Amino acid sequence: YKTERINIAITKNEKEYKKLLIIKNLQQSDEKIYQCGALSDEGFTASAIQLKLRNEEEVDKE
Repeated sequence: YKTERINIAITKNEKEYKKLLIIKNLQQSDEKIYQCGALSDEGFTASAIQLKLRNEEEVDKE
């Protein structure tokens, strides 16, 4: 299957912002990251994100 990166909006909550920074750092690694967010009135919230990591080999096998 294809890998896609979902961009999310930064919320005003400082703790959520820190989580986004962590996610950003993870995106710079060699691993594929899947993000799933729940929609709220303000858009995607960082607290709703669930990360699922798979390494390149698993993706290449598909």
